[in-house]
Amino acid sequence: ELHTRWGVGAAECDNGVMMFLSVGDRWVYISTGKGSRDALPDSAVLEVISEMRPLLRSGNLTEAVLSGVEDIGTHLRQREQREGIPKWLLYGSLLLLATVALLLALTRVVSACRKR
Repeated sequence: ELHTRWGVGAAECDNGVMMFLSVGDRWVYISTGKGSRDALPDSAVLEVISEMRPLLRSGNLTEAVLSGVEDIGTHLRQREQREGIPKWLLYGSLLLLATVALLLALTRVVSACRKR
């Protein structure tokens, strides 16, 4: 529901991708719109999360999120090469994911500063 409410991706294509990370709950979830599920089926999402796990376990949150964003981008680029998805759409989705990664990194820095 949050995916839809925030309007991730192009509405007419329902092609958004959103990554949720809850450090305290040790939980990662990647939500995909119907239009992006061809490029990111459940098996690919599980693969992305599996690649992130070792980094998350070692406390490298920023690196874990960036790894996830890069892996998602790789899957989307592979689809673009197969189907010719417009580059603006691909890069817009990657920009959104990178923004989420940056916000997570900033949250961690602020949190660390408050603990001092």
